[in-house]
Amino acid sequence: MKNKFFDVVPPDKRSIRNITIPDRSSGRGEVHHHTHNQHPASDGTKAEVFTKNTSIPDGYFSSIGNKHKGSLLKFIFVLIIILIASVGASFALLKAEVTIVPAVVETDINAKFVGSTNPAPNEVTFDTITYSTDMSAQVAAGAMQNVSRKASGKIVIYNNFSTAPQTLVKNTRFQATSGKIYRIDKAVNVPGIKTVSGKKVPGSIEVSVYSDEAGESYNSKETDFTIPGFANTDKFKSIFARSSSPITGGFVGVEKVIDEAVSAKAVSQIRTDLEKKLIEDTKVRMPPEFILIPGSTVVSYSDKSVSGTGEQATISITATIKASILKKSDIERIIQNSKPVLPFEYGRVESYDTLFLTIDSITDTSLVGSISGKANIISSVDVVKVTEFVKGQRKSQVRSLVDTHPELSRASVTISPLWMPMLPSDPAKITIITEETQLTN
Repeated sequence: MKNKFFDVVPPDKRSIRNITIPDRSSGRGEVHHHTHNQHPASDGTKAEVFTKNTSIPDGYFSSIGNKHKGSLLKFIFVLIIILIASVGASFALLKAEVTIVPAVVETDINAKFVGSTNPAPNEVTFDTITYSTDMSAQVAAGAMQNVSRKASGKIVIYNNFSTAPQTLVKNTRFQATSGKIYRIDKAVNVPGIKTVSGKKVPGSIEVSVYSDEAGESYNSKETDFTIPGFANTDKFKSIFARSSSPITGGFVGVEKVIDEAVSAKAVSQIRTDLEKKLIEDTKVRMPPEFILIPGSTVVSYSDKSVSGTGEQATISITATIKASILKKSDIERIIQNSKPVLPFEYGRVESYDTLFLTIDSITDTSLVGSISGKANIISSVDVVKVTEFVKGQRKSQVRSLVDTHPELSRASVTISPLWMPMLPSDPAKITIITEETQLTN
């Protein structure tokens, strides 16, 4: 008996015939698979019978493609909405900071003025600060010696007698209110009366005086003086003097003798340090709205005093400063009215340290003088004008700001958000920052 072979499927086992086989006879791209059915064979076994079953409908893959296409369109639409919202938010948050540096130009200044303690509208507010301080230094000392020294100090002589200068000869006597007599050691010409802004201003000059005799009894605080030589004349009350510093240094007794070269060097250094200290102290003492211009101070020194025993001696000097201080805003106005040559609108003087005050005449209540020299003038910047120029401009166009505005030396801009190319059109969203750079000091 011939053997017959049958495909037998063991229990719970899958035959290779269960693999789905595409139907290549269809031109529609259909995929078919066969379903495995078991029928009994003639010998009692089960034979596998395959039947065609189309389980994937036509157009399946094309429907998948359409679904992907729809998703892509939705993604692009959402992306466009996000971009539009981002651009709108950027414009809403747009702001800018423009940093500008005012121009500085050096120019010649020559401004005349009248100062007063009770100024008229076209005058400058003027005041004085006077005070004294002392300073000492130790030096090598020699032997003790008897010393006789006259007191000395500074006085201001006033001529309220005539518009003509008045000459006072060497050794002219000045009598203090105490009755003590002091003399000048050289001839002087006291300027005559001047008329300033319709007011008569006495002529004046500052000189040194020395006591008629040596001794401490001639040391004195500030006081008034008459000239005995004018007694019983019209000049007696019209030509007079007032001390501008204490009168000091009078001494009779024994004190250390110091080598002259050593003494001169020590005295010079003390005086230099004293003047520096007095000027610094004056700036601290004066009101903040006032300024101290070089040339507005007069410093006087007492003669040296020496003390100590043994190998070391102390040299002490007292110095007195009389400072004429001026209101800064008034001086700025006077300088601006002098019309300095500038390529822009006047702003302010950067520093007064390069200028000099010349005093033509001075009293306790008035000053006539001028301010001259070279000064750096900082421009006046119109922030509203700058804002109007830059609003709505592209960032690159802001560079032309300096070219078209001579009052500016430099400008830069920062825009937020950073990717925005233009400044806001709304001035309220633009901040102007002004920076200044000093060329002096």
